[in-house]
Amino acid sequence: MHFTFFYDGAAQRTAEYPTLEEAIRSIELGQVDRTLWSIQYMDREGGIRVYRFPGDRGDRDET
Repeated sequence: MHFTFFYDGAAQRTAEYPTLEEAIRSIELGQVDRTLWSIQYMDREGGIRVYRFPGDRGDRDET
């Protein structure tokens, strides 16, 4: 799957990962503060989705 990584709304890089979980892990491993990061990708039905890292609440948001 193709992913675009955004930091504070600006595209930072693109990458290929087998799953969304692996793309998420790539940010989690390298960043102390992940709250400004988001990941944009295309789902299996062809729709564009955005994954946002959790804020203070501790829950993940996927739209």
